[in-house]
Amino acid sequence: MSGATFQMSQYDPSRTYLQDTLYPLQREESVQVEMPFSESNKLTQGKQQNPSNLNEEQKAKGILEYYLQSATIHGISQTSGPQHYFLRRLIWLILLAVMTISLVWAVYGQINSLYEYPIKTVTQVTLNTVLPFPAVTICNLNQFMRDRVPDIPIVVKVIQQQSEYFQSVARMKNQSDNMFDLENLTDVSGEELQRILFNAAPRLDELFRGCSWQGDRYDCNDLFKTDVTGHGICYTFNGPDLKPEQRYKAVGPISLLRTQVILGNNRSYYARYPYAGIKVLLNRPGEIEHPQYGGWSIRPGVAASMALSRSDSKCLPKPFKAFTNDYCEDTKVDGYRNRLTLYNTYTVVHCYRECVYKRLEYLCNCRFYLSPAQIEVEDLFQCSCPRECEDIDYSADISYANIFSQFIEAQAIKDGILLLNNSLRDNLIDLSIFYKSLNVVKIVQEPAMSFASVMGNLGGQMGLFLGAIILSITELIELLLLLVLKAAKRCTSWISHRCSVNPAAFVYKN
Repeated sequence: MSGATFQMSQYDPSRTYLQDTLYPLQREESVQVEMPFSESNKLTQGKQQNPSNLNEEQKAKGILEYYLQSATIHGISQTSGPQHYFLRRLIWLILLAVMTISLVWAVYGQINSLYEYPIKTVTQVTLNTVLPFPAVTICNLNQFMRDRVPDIPIVVKVIQQQSEYFQSVARMKNQSDNMFDLENLTDVSGEELQRILFNAAPRLDELFRGCSWQGDRYDCNDLFKTDVTGHGICYTFNGPDLKPEQRYKAVGPISLLRTQVILGNNRSYYARYPYAGIKVLLNRPGEIEHPQYGGWSIRPGVAASMALSRSDSKCLPKPFKAFTNDYCEDTKVDGYRNRLTLYNTYTVVHCYRECVYKRLEYLCNCRFYLSPAQIEVEDLFQCSCPRECEDIDYSADISYANIFSQFIEAQAIKDGILLLNNSLRDNLIDLSIFYKSLNVVKIVQEPAMSFASVMGNLGGQMGLFLGAIILSITELIELLLLLVLKAAKRCTSWISHRCSVNPAAFVYKN
């Protein structure tokens, strides 16, 4: 009987399904089977299938089955193979879905927290044998000497207007509306007004009677230099006029700055504040402070000791928000360009002063007569002046003792040492400034999260939710790549088979 011959493989029970699909097919013994020609003709005339497609499909199923049985993610293997009770596969699929969603949510939270750039603060203490001494600025609260204020009505009016006492009296008498009425007064130029008021300010040789540094006496003109501030004329030790190599440094407890200050209260006049004494400011050398918004006030008639402590802060630059909702200015980064035009170095105080100066110039083409800028509180909010990322702050413990005993004061009068008509207790301050300790407290900001910590947390969460490890991700990636490759190979085989069966279907006609 005529027919067709097919080659059929004999079944080998020792071979597993995975061996048939994952490993190369070995040549097997075949048996010749005779089939009627009509039956074979029906098979060839029916829907033709590509044997390679069937082979690729079997391999893809084998890959998936192999992964389900060997995956390191706990629970996946429970969804394959024989099930011991009803709905077991469904229960494990639901558990896997819930744990996967929980893991994705936890990972999202970790990544979201990482890009919020959280910060942690670390406090350190550095031990030093040598420490740069701060710049010390001393201002007499009595801004003008009465005998040097000329009897020019507009000059007197300007001095009165900036006096808190005069403003209070004017408000009490309901005369505040006439305080700034200068129309009927003879005007003077701004340069002349500044010259007059600078001349009326306490002079260095009038304010200081004796100065010493590290136990050695110095001419006060050598230690202190004139500094123009918003308060008026002040005097600064270790100020911006010195080069870095010329600045004073503290070496142990002997590094003490001491000076005797004569206030001249018997010559006092209207001033911004109605107080007697001095204002002492501490800041980094090269930085100009503003006496209105910092410093310590020392009353007359005392021997005052200021024991200094220094703390350094180092904040993280952008994109970290060093100050809750604001960034800091990283002035130490390589290639930093100072945005200020009036000052050589950027500090938040310099930035505010320049900002207000430019604002005054823009609004009225004018400036404050005592300094480049008069900083008012309402103007500060108009300025964008972030703090520096690296900053130095000084604090002081101040102790007092009455200046001289009654015997010494009486003896000084007899000896002709007292040069003032008033009591020493109304005019003299003996001021000593020194470091309490050369140790520096350093506050350093560090990133609270890093990529390494996120990866560690991710590994812990994967183990918690799915019992998986980082390599489990590699298994998933490998599975996906193999399935994609098999799908691509199957698609290529299908196209090749169609071309060989019906080449005309792939010929495009014009």
